[in-house]
Amino acid sequence: MKFYVMSLFPKLVTGALDDSIIGRALSKKIISIETFNIRDYTADKHRRTDDYPYGGGLGMIMQAQPVFDCYTEVCRRAGKRPKLIYMSPHGKPFTQKKAHELSKGGDIAILCGHYEGVDRRIIDTIVDEEISVGDYILSGGELPAAVLIDAVSRLLDGTLKTSESYMEESFEHGLLEYPQYTRPEEYEGMRVPEVLLSGNQGEIDRWRRRESIILTAKSRPDLISKCELTAAEKRLFMKNIPEESNIYTITDGKLTVRVKRLGAELCSVVKSGVEYLWQGDERYWKEQAPILFPTVARSRNGVLRIEGKDYPMASHGFAKKMEFSVQAQSENSITLKIEDTPETREIYPFSFRFLMTYTVENGELTVISRVENIGDNKMWFTYGGHPGFNVPLRIGESFEDYEIELGECADPTVPAMTEDMFIDFSNRRRVDEDGVISLNRELFSNDALIYEKVRSCTLRSRVSGCGVRVEADESFNYLAFWTRYPGEAPYVCIEPWIGIGKCADEGTLFRKRRGVLSLKPGGDFSCKYKIIPIAGKKPGRKTEANK
Repeated sequence: MKFYVMSLFPKLVTGALDDSIIGRALSKKIISIETFNIRDYTADKHRRTDDYPYGGGLGMIMQAQPVFDCYTEVCRRAGKRPKLIYMSPHGKPFTQKKAHELSKGGDIAILCGHYEGVDRRIIDTIVDEEISVGDYILSGGELPAAVLIDAVSRLLDGTLKTSESYMEESFEHGLLEYPQYTRPEEYEGMRVPEVLLSGNQGEIDRWRRRESIILTAKSRPDLISKCELTAAEKRLFMKNIPEESNIYTITDGKLTVRVKRLGAELCSVVKSGVEYLWQGDERYWKEQAPILFPTVARSRNGVLRIEGKDYPMASHGFAKKMEFSVQAQSENSITLKIEDTPETREIYPFSFRFLMTYTVENGELTVISRVENIGDNKMWFTYGGHPGFNVPLRIGESFEDYEIELGECADPTVPAMTEDMFIDFSNRRRVDEDGVISLNRELFSNDALIYEKVRSCTLRSRVSGCGVRVEADESFNYLAFWTRYPGEAPYVCIEPWIGIGKCADEGTLFRKRRGVLSLKPGGDFSCKYKIIPIAGKKPGRKTEANK
């Protein structure tokens, strides 16, 4: 394979490739590297190859004429037009997959930029592909060109002793390579793992696979989407990801939100130094804001009956226990995704795609959920949010200092809960006064307060005014409030629901439950709600009541 390198400093390329494996590939004529100094092709009598950019700006730009003439000479020497790659920060990231692709694609010409880049007409006219070796700044494209040549050359027949030499290396299967050891067996008290000395190749292979998974999880958790893992291996992978790598932060400068990969669950909502979201405590409730999909709350006998068959279903579904992948991310927004798996189809017989998008803007958090039916059959589902909020939010305040102001409410009553935890719409009570619920523990002695067709509320301290507002779109037909009872749990959950849990007057047939949605094959459904933190009055500021 032939490489033609166009550069202002060609020795930077050849100097990095003369020795070791690539040096042997050169001596064995598996590859050849021919360099062309772009300065030799300038028409300028002072041998200049750069000039100031039109429109102003810092730095210099490589001129079109020397590069065009240099490439013309490359094509003449090659006897053809080799593919031209420009090493550029604008290019797509260089990966092992791309190295494999290039190793099978014929001879390659490489353009090494310098200064502030090259005249755009070069890119638009003769460059076939732009490639970047990373998100950092280098002086020129020479070292990236050497990286590309090295990575591609290793894949050519004869460069390494056997193909297995590179097939076991990092990134070949999406995983980092397992740890390696050599003699002596013990050095200053540090021993080689016993399994590697056992001679049992099956055990050694299993150990290496396990260690590759663990090492990748700890060092490069972002590679999970590229790894082919069994369900057990995926659990091992996720178990070993450092906690900070499993959490994503978005902000608009006013509001900062953190989201976990596990369950796409909110884990922090901070504004003006105040943490609004419940932080979890096993004494009361270890979760923070679980996603409820494909079911809300409990099912009768813990099963869903779908098309005549019973499927076991945990309370609030299974999405909260699944590892989401990042679909898109920016400074103030993130979208996470799951799809059905063989394991989910055992308990929920539908093919689906489920996405959660969190966006922070103007000090408000918007939560958008999207469900897509990617299977061949109609699917049924319910969905809900379950964020818990700290109550109280200020030091010196109590749970009883807070109240919930309900939005528009056609029916101010809430259904009771039977002794066996069925929602009983035939037995209703009223707990508000003129649309305001004054918080006390006894309110939740019968479990959650569930309102129908209430889509907004404000949880607020009567003392400081600090609180949070939740606004849901018209897709949501229930709004529930809950905290652990009995006890002194310092939080209240505000839960916008589409659909509801098991009711006293319903059977197990899932599609007949209140609020259940259906999607035809190829269909999709989206809904959203907002979380709006309320700062209230600054601590220490007197009100009219306490002057």
